[in-house]
Amino acid sequence: MESEAALDGAVASGGPAADPWLALDEPHASPTRVDALAKEQIGRFALDDVRRSAGLTSWLVRRAAADGSTVLDGTSWAAALRGFGIDTPRPGLDAAAAAGRVLALPSERAIAHPQWGPLEERLADDLHAVLASGGPDETPSDPFDAALAMPFCIVVAGRGTEPDDWARRLEKRGQAAGRPVTVVGDAHRLDLATADGLLEDHDVDASLVLVGDPDLLEPEQPGRFFGDLVASGAVPVVRLPVDTAGDDAPIVSLVESLRDGELPPIAAEQQQVVVCAVADAGEAVAHVVELVTESLPRDAGVGPSDLVVLGIRSAGAAGVEALREAVGAGAETVAVHEAVGRRAEAVVLVLPAESAGSLTRAHLITAASVARRQLTIVHQAGPALADAVRRRPHRPRRTRLAALLRE
Repeated sequence: MESEAALDGAVASGGPAADPWLALDEPHASPTRVDALAKEQIGRFALDDVRRSAGLTSWLVRRAAADGSTVLDGTSWAAALRGFGIDTPRPGLDAAAAAGRVLALPSERAIAHPQWGPLEERLADDLHAVLASGGPDETPSDPFDAALAMPFCIVVAGRGTEPDDWARRLEKRGQAAGRPVTVVGDAHRLDLATADGLLEDHDVDASLVLVGDPDLLEPEQPGRFFGDLVASGAVPVVRLPVDTAGDDAPIVSLVESLRDGELPPIAAEQQQVVVCAVADAGEAVAHVVELVTESLPRDAGVGPSDLVVLGIRSAGAAGVEALREAVGAGAETVAVHEAVGRRAEAVVLVLPAESAGSLTRAHLITAASVARRQLTIVHQAGPALADAVRRRPHRPRRTRLAALLRE
């Protein structure tokens, strides 16, 4: 395999005196594989060899980053190293920090990623500077007034709020008032690096307005910039009013209930939101095919080219890949995270049993936000569906930006 060959090369590249565990900084590296290669290179070694402890510390921080975290708490780190036979982990941490492989945070009893940790600190400093550049002491309750009066403002906008129309009206008001306004839509999709560039380019004499929905899926990259800003309580936040009287009222009402952690009963007389429980993956796939090729074109007037099929995971008997192969018929099939910010006339969300453990409230809200007219949820998740809505707003990730903004 290509990754194994690259790993072998990384271990061997430094010669006999090299540190074999530097290879744990490489993508796809595994401690078992690197230990085996280290034994081939240097012979027997102590489990608590400081080079090994440092390498495993670096690997743990990078593995946490792959799951979206910018920081690893010290208790989890120490417990993980004990599992690798290292009872005294501090020397390895000191060595990893001295080499710039991790950032030690003694006061926080945590270890930060060497790229994302300092970036969060810089973002916090830049945001503090922007917030201190002017504006009233109290955030105006009206979103237009807040956006024009504050140097920096968060506008929470979701299903039923028409954020694009609001942004156009805000820019016109800013022009009329002689106040430059920079509006960034879909700000919940901003990763840390993009946000850093945005703040670096920002004109201090203009209002910077980030419009987004913290309840949608977070960026694939580590960190949760928009969500941390909202959660910090240190940044002005206003919310656009939600219109629950439109043609998509059942979908809007569903989203609002999901935000509150509730999976509401679906009224049988409406057809915009349909929830179908299935017994197994085979039934799920068959039902999706029937929806795409027959039911939705016949009952909702939505053909395959006007709808999208969404899944949580790629693999599995009813995963994205299996659904894509079964559906064909011109309907697009993608993972939910690939559909953030998109719109389609109809959405079919498929939740097989194997996705129950990774299902979050954000998956459901994101899927509902894609659908313009009709949302069908085909699930084999059982009680896990309601449990995810109630208990798991997002995939767990540990970050520092919200706490840094409160300082």
